[in-house]
Amino acid sequence: MPLKKMSDVKLANRQRKQAEQLQKKGSVYTRGDQKWLFKSQNQELVRLMRRRELTVRDAPTEAARAEILQPDQAGHLSGSAAHPTHTITQAQLRDHLDLRTLANQWQYENPSLGPYSLAYASNGRLLAMAGRKGHLGIVNIQTKEVVGETQLRQSIRDVTFCHDDRWVVVAQRDYAYMYTHQCAEAHRLKEHEQPLFLEFLPHHFLIASAGKTNKMVWQDISTGAVPGKKWLGPVRASAMCQNPNNAVILTGDMKGRISMWSPCAAGALATINAHQGPVSGVAVDLTGQYLVTCSLDQLLKVWDIRMFSELSKHQCPLSPSAVKISQSNIVAVSYGQKVELWDGVLMKKPKTLPYMTHRAPDMVHNLAFCPYEDVLGVGHAAGVQSVVVPGTGEPNFDSHAPNPLETKSQRTNRPIKMLLEKIRPEMIVMDPSKIVHTRPTLTFHERTAIVDRQRAHE
Repeated sequence: MPLKKMSDVKLANRQRKQAEQLQKKGSVYTRGDQKWLFKSQNQELVRLMRRRELTVRDAPTEAARAEILQPDQAGHLSGSAAHPTHTITQAQLRDHLDLRTLANQWQYENPSLGPYSLAYASNGRLLAMAGRKGHLGIVNIQTKEVVGETQLRQSIRDVTFCHDDRWVVVAQRDYAYMYTHQCAEAHRLKEHEQPLFLEFLPHHFLIASAGKTNKMVWQDISTGAVPGKKWLGPVRASAMCQNPNNAVILTGDMKGRISMWSPCAAGALATINAHQGPVSGVAVDLTGQYLVTCSLDQLLKVWDIRMFSELSKHQCPLSPSAVKISQSNIVAVSYGQKVELWDGVLMKKPKTLPYMTHRAPDMVHNLAFCPYEDVLGVGHAAGVQSVVVPGTGEPNFDSHAPNPLETKSQRTNRPIKMLLEKIRPEMIVMDPSKIVHTRPTLTFHERTAIVDRQRAHE
């Protein structure tokens, strides 16, 4: 009997220690103390936040418990006071990389057909390179082989992959065209006139474009339907990206404004007066909470989309030309021939020194992070360069994300599954959580009043 009591005590102590360790690990996944929301005068907001707190109460602990399913850890550079990380060059990294990662350091030079735009497939297997003077090339990142290459004999302004790595959409001089991964033309998208920017919404199968005609067009590539066309106003868009959380399209114009668009809304969902000059780059992180913008006024700003408030800003030595956010929230910004990478600017104030720096052979035109790899693609006026940046890629992928190691059968079945799970364009809203809410039950007098108002309008 005493031995049984002793074992019960040991078991209780072990469970208590495990609970304390999970709580300590779970503190990394918490979103901060939200008790201040309960002191609000808006009682409806208080009730809503209490319901949400109950639903996510155990989420940090469950996330910490799921760490055992993530065997890989993200890499990171660690420096010292004498040798900070931003002084480490690609040549110095080459001596400390394994052969597979070393193969990601390469460059392609073709000054006569630049500048180049880049786009990686969602699974990180293929890279699309599009030169302004008509050169289109598709490269396999894993084998470094050229899958397809052609000369379109038209100016190319942007390029993006579709639902998988076998289809590419190119913004050409007059229209947008769809090509296979072997650069064979498949469709001409006549609804997209003189496009400048392209974005593909994978959960909705929509291609969104903004062009010289100051129109935003959404088109379903599975049916060909056009769910929405929007007039952007008299000012042309100078930058565009999508919010991965809610599929809202964000555009920056020549007057420094950031606008958010949905195909089924009458006008812009929201507008932010972000800069004093033309917006040159805009990017949103994977959670859809933080927005990074840059402008010709030499400012890099970080915004909280939930409150439309500015969190921090950084003064650049020159006017930035592009900005991107990696899967690990490392921000890359380019100006001139220089590329700076900043770590931690989304969660706190910017540091005085960047995480890494890189100097391209020519003026930088476009940036793109490779998914699930510590690779940054730099498109410049003379070609394309692949740079190794430790810690930018997500080391673990789940079954709901594109698989970089998928087999041929999995690659064939994935588009079918995506079509079955396709979301209607009407569900593109600022707050996706409101979609699951039901309409409150109306009383007899309220229904009678609604009917009377409808009859009065008739």
